[in-house]
Amino acid sequence: MTQEQFDQKLENWLSKHDPLYQRIEDIPEYLREEARSLIKQNALRGEEGQLNIRRGQLRTMIVAKRYVDALLCGKNEA
Repeated sequence: MTQEQFDQKLENWLSKHDPLYQRIEDIPEYLREEARSLIKQNALRGEEGQLNIRRGQLRTMIVAKRYVDALLCGKNEA
C-alpha cells in the first residue's frame, strides 16, 4: 500500500467516524449550544473563518468545560 492509498483510507475512516466540523452549522444540534459557549469564551477559535475541529476533539473540550464549570460552581457555593 502506498502512502497516498493509506492517507485516502485514513481520511475516509475519519470522515465516517470522526467528522471534521468547519462551521457551527456542521456541528450536531446536541453539541451546538456548548460549542457556541466555547467559541464565545474564545476557547474554540479555528482559523480563517473555519472551526477545523473533529468531533472527538470537540467532545473532549466539552467534557473539560463541564468539569471546570462543576469545579467553579462547587467553589462558589462553598
